Amino acid sequence: SYNGQKVGYTDGKFFVDNGPADTEDVDPGEDHIHCLCGDKQGAGCDHEAGDVWQLWNSTTSLPTQAGKYYLTKDIQLTANYSVPADYALYLDLNGKAIKAASGYRAFHVSSSNAKLVITDTSIEGAGFIQGSNMGTKGGGTIYLGNTYATAVLFRGHIVGGTAKYGGNVYANPGRFIMNGG
Repeated sequence: SYNGQKVGYTDGKFFVDNGPADTEDVDPGEDHIHCLCGDKQGAGCDHEAGDVWQLWNSTTSLPTQAGKYYLTKDIQLTANYSVPADYALYLDLNGKAIKAASGYRAFHVSSSNAKLVITDTSIEGAGFIQGSNMGTKGGGTIYLGNTYATAVLFRGHIVGGTAKYGGNVYANPGRFIMNGG
């Protein structure tokens, strides 16, 4: 929320809902500024306030550069997305889905100092990451396999992953921090 109002993205547009007659839209081609918790320009929170999030509109891949991105479309991955060493990837699901390919997890975070941060600033909170069946392995959706690897869920959902160890998330020895979702 922003000053007690609903805040989010819908169809690639940022808005503050003051009621039916007052909606502020931002061109979906522009970068957006918000906090991890969804506050516009970080007003009212003490998280990484006022960060610029870049538009990501692929349906089959995730960014190859570290940064903060918001999705405009659902993404169907074809393999694990491996977060590289010394790399911080921030994703705003924006009400969209990231789906793992059958037999693969969505995210493999096992490099030194690799960081994955997920949030969903959509009003509906409908954004999710869907895993798959990893059988006898660990982490059907997110696997953290390095002492210095971290994944943070701020908002959004993790669904559909099954595994012998960890179900959706397996952190051994990595860190998984759930602040919401």
